Amino acid sequence: MIQVTSKAMEVLSARNSAMAQTKKQLRMLVERGGCAGFQYSMVFDEERSGDEHIQSGGITFLVDKECAPYLEGVMIDYNDNLVGGGIEITNMQAPYSCDCGKSFSI
Repeated sequence: MIQVTSKAMEVLSARNSAMAQTKKQLRMLVERGGCAGFQYSMVFDEERSGDEHIQSGGITFLVDKECAPYLEGVMIDYNDNLVGGGIEITNMQAPYSCDCGKSFSI
């Protein structure tokens, strides 16, 4: 369902370690926004009733049931470019993505 590149795994593992003293874990979200209508995001959040746990590359993601179907085919990568760098979330299965690559339609 979710693929994580080795670069992204290093970054996310370090962030998870920094949050180890809290009860918060990485949550994958699909939100309205961007020029194509929807966008992915990740936040540290506490587990909620009904959450699914999706593991990929040693990272566990919290996912609510509404977002889960939209995460099929998601790739999480890390770009260390000076401009526009950071975590990148893409889905090659999305019917349409905007030119900037930050949002998609369903």
